[in-house]
Amino acid sequence: MSLYLETAKGIFSWLDSLQIKQREIPATAGAGAPTFQLDHPLDGPLTVPYERNGTEIFSHAGVALKYRTAGDSPVLEVYDHGGIYDPVDRRIQGEHYSASHFALLGAILFQETGEASYLESAKSAIAFHLRTSASEYRPISEWMYHWDFQNYAFALTFRLLQPHLTEDEISTWSRALKSWRTNYKNKLTNWAAMRAWAFAERYDLLGNRLNRLKVAWNLRDVRKARSVDGCFDDNQGLSRPIQYHIFTVAILHRLHSLRPDERLKQWFDEGVEYFLPFVDPDGCFNYLGRGHEQIFGYGAAIYALEAAYQDNKQSKYLETAGKLFDYLLGFRRGDHFPLVLNERPDEERPGWYDYHHLTVYNAFLGAWLGLTHLLKNESPQDSPKRQSYFWLSEPTQTAIISSDNYFAAFYGGLQEYMSEGGVTPHHLWWKDFGTLFSCPGGPTPDRFGQLTPPGSEKNFFAPIAKNATQWFIPALTASSKFHKQGEALQLTYDYGPFEIARQVEFGAEAITFKDEFLFLQDKQYEEFRFFNFPVPVDQFGIVFEGAARMILNTGGKKLAITFSDDAMPLHSAEVLCSAKGVVQTVTKRQSDFSVKKGDTHEIEFKICRQAEREAAS
Repeated sequence: MSLYLETAKGIFSWLDSLQIKQREIPATAGAGAPTFQLDHPLDGPLTVPYERNGTEIFSHAGVALKYRTAGDSPVLEVYDHGGIYDPVDRRIQGEHYSASHFALLGAILFQETGEASYLESAKSAIAFHLRTSASEYRPISEWMYHWDFQNYAFALTFRLLQPHLTEDEISTWSRALKSWRTNYKNKLTNWAAMRAWAFAERYDLLGNRLNRLKVAWNLRDVRKARSVDGCFDDNQGLSRPIQYHIFTVAILHRLHSLRPDERLKQWFDEGVEYFLPFVDPDGCFNYLGRGHEQIFGYGAAIYALEAAYQDNKQSKYLETAGKLFDYLLGFRRGDHFPLVLNERPDEERPGWYDYHHLTVYNAFLGAWLGLTHLLKNESPQDSPKRQSYFWLSEPTQTAIISSDNYFAAFYGGLQEYMSEGGVTPHHLWWKDFGTLFSCPGGPTPDRFGQLTPPGSEKNFFAPIAKNATQWFIPALTASSKFHKQGEALQLTYDYGPFEIARQVEFGAEAITFKDEFLFLQDKQYEEFRFFNFPVPVDQFGIVFEGAARMILNTGGKKLAITFSDDAMPLHSAEVLCSAKGVVQTVTKRQSDFSVKKGDTHEIEFKICRQAEREAAS
C-alpha cells in the first residue's frame, strides 16, 4: 500500500468514526412517554424525548431526526444516517461534500483492499447524499448546496462501485445521475472545470450527446480564464489564488484521461509548469490568494504533480510531489489534518473562511490522495536539489526569487480578496530559520470571514495606516505596478491618500527593502506604520537592539533586521491569529501623524543572518 493510500486510509478511519450509523431508532419501552437512544459519534448515547405532534425534521445535538409511526409505536428516523458529523461545527455539513468525497475514498479503498466495511460505509454515504440532495439539505442548512463538488465525486464513486451494487441500487443511482442539478450560476473557474468533468463522467457512464455539449460549454469558461503563461484566474480578471489554479489543472488531467485531447494536455502541462516555482524549500506553496494553506490545495497539487510525472516521466514532478507530501505530513494530527496548516487548535479557526468545515476538507484531501494512489507511480523520492532562480510572470504580475539562502514571493496582480495584496511579500523563507512571513491579509467580515479571528487588515509585511474610520492597506484595489530592474524588484502601490514605491534588492546573503512614500493628500492619521512586520511568535524570539536593529532568535540562530533610520523606535504592537498561526506585529509607527500633499518619507531596512562571531559577542 502506498504512503498516499495509507494516509488516506487514516483519514477515512477518522471520518468513519464520525459517520452516523443508525438508520432508525425504536422507542424505548417503559412507563411514561417513550424515549429514543441516539448513538452520538462524539457524545455517546443520548436520550431523545418523544414529541407526539412532531412531524418535521428537527435537530438534536447536531443530528437531524424525524418521527414516524410504525404500527402502534413511534419510530425515530435518522435523517442524517450516512452523513459525517463535524466535531468543530457540531453538526453534519450536508450542504457541503464530506459524504460524497468520503464515499469516493471508501470506493477507492474497497477497490484496493476488498474489505467489505469500506463498501458499506461508502454506500451509506451515497444514500445520505441521494436522500438529502433532493431538498438541498433544507431546512437544516441555508448555505448554497455544493452540487458541482458532489456530482463528480458521486459519478466517480458510481464508476468504481457499479460492479458491486444491486440492480435496485444501480437503478436508483442512475436516476440520480440523470437528474442532478449544478451550480451553473457560479462562474468561478474551478467550479466550471468541475462541471465539465462531472458531465464528462456522466457521458462516459450513461452516454447522451448533451453531456458532451455541456463539457464543451463549461470548458469555454475555463479557457477564458487562462493566461498566456498557463495560469488560470479563478474569478476571471479579479482573483487568481494559487490553490484554485492547481485544482483546475488537476481536473484537466482527469478530463484528458477520460477522453484524450491535446488542447487539455497542453493546458495541463503549462499549468503544472506555472505552479512549480511557487514551492518553497520546505514544500509550502499555498500562500497566495483565497484559501491560504488549506489542505484542499495540497491534495490537488500532489495529484497534479504525480499525474505530470506519469505523463512526462520527469523526476522533478515526482520529487516536488514528495516534498509537498512530507510538508503536509508534518501537520498531521492522529489520522486527520488541520484544515489550515498551522499548529493552532481547529476550534480557533485560524485563517478559516466561514464556509470551511474540518470534515469536508479532510474528506476532499483523502479522496484526492486516493486518486493519486491510483496513478500507481513509484513512491515519492527525496526532495530535489535547491535551485536558484528569479522567476517573473509579467501576465500575472508574480515574482519568485529562490537563492541558496532565501526564498521570496511577491505579487502585484488581481485583488478581489485581502489575501491578494501588493507590495508585501506573500512568502518569505530563510535557510535554517524557515518561514519569516507568509499568507498576508486573510478573511474579512464582508467576504466569508465573520467567524475568523479579527486583525487580518494588519497582517501585511508592508506599511499600513489608520484614520478615524478605516485602515489603509495594500489590498482590495488594483492599484499596484510591478517590474524587474536588474536583480531588484520595483513595486508601487497606491493606497489612496498616499503611494509607496518599494525597491527590493536581492543579494547573495541579504534582502534590502527601500520604501519611498509620497503623500497625495493633506491628511491626519490616527496611526501611521512606516514598518509593519507580523512575526511568527511560536517560531521566533524577538529582541530589539535600540531603534535601528531587531533580532529574530530560533534554536540559537539569529537573523538581523537593520534600519537606516534610528529616530523612530521599534514597537511591539498587537498579537494576531493568521493562517500561519500566532504572529506578533513589530512596527515603526507614529501616532497623530499629519502630512501635507507632496510630503515624502523614506525608510530602508535589510534582512540578513547575523554572523556567528557577531552573535557570540
